[in-house]
Amino acid sequence: MNWKERLCLVLGVVLWSSYAVTSIVVPSQPFQPPQPTQPTPPQSLPQRRPMMPRQCPPLINFPTQCRLMSQCSVWWVELIKSPQSMCTNQAESPYWKACCPAIVGGRNRIGAMSEQSLDSEILTVPKGELDRVVNYGMSEIGRISNIESRLMEHKDFLMPGSTAFAYFVNMKPSDEAAPIGEHGLMITRATQKLKQVMRLSNEAAGIATQKLSIKDTALGGTCIPDPVCRPSKYRTIDGSCNNLKSPVMGRSNTQLGRYLAPKYDDGIWEARDIGMPNSRRVRTVLAADHDNFQKDTTLMLMQFGQFIDHDITHVPVFQFPNGSGISCCTPEGKHLSRDFLHPHCFTLDILPDDEFYRPFRVECVNFVRSMVAPRSDCTFGYAEQLNQVTHWHDGSAIYGSTQAQSDLLRERKGGRMKTFSYQNRQLLPLDWNNKDCIGFSDSRVNQLIGLTVMQTVWHREHNRVAGELSRINPKWDDEKVFQEARRIVGAEMQHITYNEYLPVLLGRRIMEAYGLLPRTSGFFNGYNDTINGNVFNEFSTAAYRYGHSMVNHWFELVDENGATYDRMHLKDWFNNPHPLLKADVLDGVMRGLTFTNPEVADDHFVSDLTNMLFKTPESKHGGDLVAFNIWRGRDHGLPGYNAYRELLGLRKAKSFSEMNDVLTPDVIDKMASLYKTPDEIDLFLAGMAEKVEPSSGILGPTFLHIVADQFARLKEADRYFYENGGQSGSFTSDQLDEIRKTSLAGIFCLNSDGIKNIQPLTFRPLSDINPRLPCSAIPSMSFAAWREP
Repeated sequence: MNWKERLCLVLGVVLWSSYAVTSIVVPSQPFQPPQPTQPTPPQSLPQRRPMMPRQCPPLINFPTQCRLMSQCSVWWVELIKSPQSMCTNQAESPYWKACCPAIVGGRNRIGAMSEQSLDSEILTVPKGELDRVVNYGMSEIGRISNIESRLMEHKDFLMPGSTAFAYFVNMKPSDEAAPIGEHGLMITRATQKLKQVMRLSNEAAGIATQKLSIKDTALGGTCIPDPVCRPSKYRTIDGSCNNLKSPVMGRSNTQLGRYLAPKYDDGIWEARDIGMPNSRRVRTVLAADHDNFQKDTTLMLMQFGQFIDHDITHVPVFQFPNGSGISCCTPEGKHLSRDFLHPHCFTLDILPDDEFYRPFRVECVNFVRSMVAPRSDCTFGYAEQLNQVTHWHDGSAIYGSTQAQSDLLRERKGGRMKTFSYQNRQLLPLDWNNKDCIGFSDSRVNQLIGLTVMQTVWHREHNRVAGELSRINPKWDDEKVFQEARRIVGAEMQHITYNEYLPVLLGRRIMEAYGLLPRTSGFFNGYNDTINGNVFNEFSTAAYRYGHSMVNHWFELVDENGATYDRMHLKDWFNNPHPLLKADVLDGVMRGLTFTNPEVADDHFVSDLTNMLFKTPESKHGGDLVAFNIWRGRDHGLPGYNAYRELLGLRKAKSFSEMNDVLTPDVIDKMASLYKTPDEIDLFLAGMAEKVEPSSGILGPTFLHIVADQFARLKEADRYFYENGGQSGSFTSDQLDEIRKTSLAGIFCLNSDGIKNIQPLTFRPLSDINPRLPCSAIPSMSFAAWREP
């Protein structure tokens, strides 16, 4: 069964058994979105058309009702082709509305993707041999520590001001993650020794060893203990106790999941490198800089996607014990001698004919391996990378992923979070140890100006909600207000993700197949405590990096009249939030994100990311994010693209030409010039190069299913998911109805410095059905449902 047949089968089963909205006819031809219209004057709502019928007409043969535009976002493709479906009584309501069907039922379902079964024979290892390999793993830490002492004496660490240091800052482990990564390394090294002692094959070394527990060995102290879980309506800060049967699931500083077993060169942790083409060469051949804009979306799709990414995944790299970054090349970009090369270096070689780096005489680009985690089941086995933030879509990007991080961010007054007040504007707190940056639990907040704006807006939203709760419940103490505000803000984030963001990214057809559509009313009752809710490696290391292709060369600053008044070129503004001190920049960037089209999500990337990544004023060049993505996939042992074709039901290609079902002839020819066999092809660029099916969002089939499956897990496996009913953290029906009024446009109106007008659907460009409206026409939630007697 091919992937199209499998999709049709999954979709048919879901629609037949679960949804009140059934038998939907999806148009076979892609729609042509209209060009953005001139902004509507902010003084009044757009005039309704007098010839429109008074009653809501059917939409693709389904009965409709007049609803808030944000509640019709999943029907955008149909509405843009049927402008007569806009409500005719706009003047009778303060809000912009459309006629669309209700979504009133359906259980969530994990679709075409599933975790690979890892059956293997049971190993019998004499206790003496087991003790020996455990001692070896522990001694490896001592050996590496001695090397690090020598390298630090030689000052072989990254220096501030370099591109490599700027990259490291974004990959730096937290104080809590660093020792856990060391524990994971001990177990990994012990497993490598076990393979040698037992003379195991690569497959047996990584999989059969998972039958062996480390609990009763000297490594038993590295096992992750189960936390004590108490009934609570609030999430824990570190993500534990969400699943009461598996309380460690989703916790910060635990392992990523996998669909397929890794293809490490030794089956355990040696990076997938033998016989593979140079990743920089792969990037230059397959992924040129070519501007091609996605006309039916806004740049907000990229920026909100990055914000979500930072909420659910952050895999750090190894560092020196004193917190310094590991240097794998000389400052001039030359290779270090083996005597001064850290064991965790995985340097990216630059070939002599590289057109960009050749003038700078660069031969070596710094690259350090990702930290590995102890396995949650406390066993030996192949390396699994460490996620130092919670796996849940829970707002940890705002609140931190450990209690220590959260405590540093809180004001401890009125449930508020700390801010930096500047010219009567509340900004994110500064890092007083490094005043060039914002001090936050996640250093990535400084990466891009658009991301810093997004973090600022949500930080303000927490304090706004805390203020409203304190106003209606003056007896609540700081802790009660903080936790309830955090609970509400997390629900707002989830609602915007599933109601506005994912329909654009995935398309309604895939969302239906995976049970991702949010309900119009009522509760979701599909919580499943048997589903693995962890973030998966293929998602975080490949598929969800789709947004890198959508990044523009610059951020446009747009004024209230819709005119661009400045451009911030990306290559000049990495890790620099300073412009936000100027009064007009935050709103200007915010408007720019909603006005500007992104680059198409494909196999083309702007040179700001492929040659100038994290360039600093002191450096002449930057890094190559796409080459890093390929290299990171090999570091994590991701199998080749062909394996994921087979997993999804596509034909496993025996020759390059057999990939013509989803790849163009030009891409296939280029891949054939780089790789020896189809099995070698790296997942990231192949996934980005796939052709997009009509009505399937903006991604090709492989990444489409990986992303959809991950968000299905984040919904179905999350006991605190905002639509859940019957759980300790469930909202009341009235509260949930208020949360459903939330939109990203509303969040921006309420938390900007002075935005007065915005379109209702910020992920979609301006059009007749999505005009600029005064903020008074954008709904917001009432807090009356949270008032306690």
